[in-house]
Amino acid sequence: MAKSDPLAESPPALLKDHINANSIDVLAGLIKGYQPDFPDDKFRVMAMSQLESMPLKTRVNHLSNVLAVLLVEDFSVNAKWLKQVAAHWPNQEPSKGWHSFMAWPLIDYAGKQGLQQPTIALDVLKHLTPLFTAEFAIRPYIEQHFELTFKELLRWCDDENEHVRRLASEGMRP
Repeated sequence: MAKSDPLAESPPALLKDHINANSIDVLAGLIKGYQPDFPDDKFRVMAMSQLESMPLKTRVNHLSNVLAVLLVEDFSVNAKWLKQVAAHWPNQEPSKGWHSFMAWPLIDYAGKQGLQQPTIALDVLKHLTPLFTAEFAIRPYIEQHFELTFKELLRWCDDENEHVRRLASEGMRP
């Protein structure tokens, strides 16, 4: 029997269940496609560790932390392929829940790991936000790199992408 397409399955009953074994498998394959040395099997094992007992935000944080352990330490290297992943994300259709929820751990990772390289990280968040809002990921940049971030958010107000424009307003609200 052929393995079912995880992207074709009916949506889970709970939002947290969008982050599951099938979607983790697809995410591992996506990352491996851009980072050939990425230990995708180890990622799958670590990502699934105690996942079932976790609520949604904890799952996102857990996957973000696993990525931080397994990816190369140089955020600028990861920034390049993160933008490529964003440009080639599968099934970018509003009716497909998979793409948005599985982008959240990548956004969380970029937000946390890029704080020391804010110019690079803000560009990555701009590219990832159309997949799932980077509203929460951008807030530490406002706190720690206010002038740079505020100038970037002002530029984003006129961006051609509605999601980038929305991030500019959502990111600044209290």
